[in-house]
Amino acid sequence: LAQRSFAVPLFPAIQHDGPVNSVDLSRDGHWVVTASQDGSARVCDALTGQPVGIPLRHGGPVHSARFSFDGRKVVTASADMTARLWDAHTGEPLSSPLPHRSSVNAADFSPDGKAVVTAGGDPVEGGDTTARLWDVAAGGLLIECAGGTFWTEPVPGTEKIRMVASNRLIHGKLPLPK
Repeated sequence: LAQRSFAVPLFPAIQHDGPVNSVDLSRDGHWVVTASQDGSARVCDALTGQPVGIPLRHGGPVHSARFSFDGRKVVTASADMTARLWDAHTGEPLSSPLPHRSSVNAADFSPDGKAVVTAGGDPVEGGDTTARLWDVAAGGLLIECAGGTFWTEPVPGTEKIRMVASNRLIHGKLPLPK
């Protein structure tokens, strides 16, 4: 007999009314969050696929959704020019929207969950080309870096976030709020 392989879904598909742009699995493996062109993100049980709480709604496509390291919060980035913080299990917003001047392409939590980094739009489209660091507890802007396309990543073994510019130079290492 010939060997055959095929995909078998682990659970029923997570329902969106548009394409899914990103997916993240909580560190403990219990939850999955999806971000969609339909203007929503969904948190679901990773074993059953059943939705948890209400959809996380934006006024435009949601580009990314990420869990905090403890799995209790989600941050979303949207074409509606905002990032949002949400309670992962109820779907309720935890703060006012975190604004940019154009589409927010990405957002992520610092390793300790005290800060969120957001990255703005495409400079070719005249977008907001800033990376911003926000205080999660206060919802306030801590730092804004302008000029270029940015992405962020935690610095392993530290409580710092590395901000990288499109020219591949490290733009800065920012201490997190105490």
